[in-house]
Amino acid sequence: MRILSLILKVFSHWIAVSFLLVLLTKVDSFGQYKYEKESRIHSSELPFQLDLDFDAYAGVKRLKWYKELNVDQVHYEAKFRFEGSDYSVEFDSLGVLEDVEVLCRFKNLEDSLSRQLTRNINSLYKKWKIDKLQEQYLINLDVLKAVLDQSLSLKDLSSNYEMELIVLEQGERNHYELLFDSNLNLIRIRRIVKDSSLNLEF
Repeated sequence: MRILSLILKVFSHWIAVSFLLVLLTKVDSFGQYKYEKESRIHSSELPFQLDLDFDAYAGVKRLKWYKELNVDQVHYEAKFRFEGSDYSVEFDSLGVLEDVEVLCRFKNLEDSLSRQLTRNINSLYKKWKIDKLQEQYLINLDVLKAVLDQSLSLKDLSSNYEMELIVLEQGERNHYELLFDSNLNLIRIRRIVKDSSLNLEF
């Protein structure tokens, strides 16, 4: 009986440890934090030579550059208006293009798309509203140039969907960033850390 009791204790501890490891893995994948500080810079402050002159494209309006700091990385972002939409083009510290994001409105999405996104979010949160929605395109520099000279349209390319949500949880408003792939599978959830000292500029 003692041996059986000992085996049951060891087994129950093993189950508990396994559950904890699974939980930690889930938190690591979907419980990340987004903590950023963004500041306006001049293009001459970029630490790399960019093989792209945004000003050379007639459709690019109100171009501004930003330096974005987060926990362990530095990114550089070009924001501008193009063909009536707000673009955000992000580069890493070496000047490699990371993604292109285009601001869009939830109400302008196709009905089937908006319904599925709503169902996906409802499965995660009870009370929420969208603060910001962007289409994210993972393209290279040559494709971006083709878009800017209007020989290619982003509408012909597949995109991810990145959204910032305001979620009511236990009487508090929390901010989250959710990223869905083109098939609306959830890729990532990050809690957005708001800090008054960040002094974000837009």
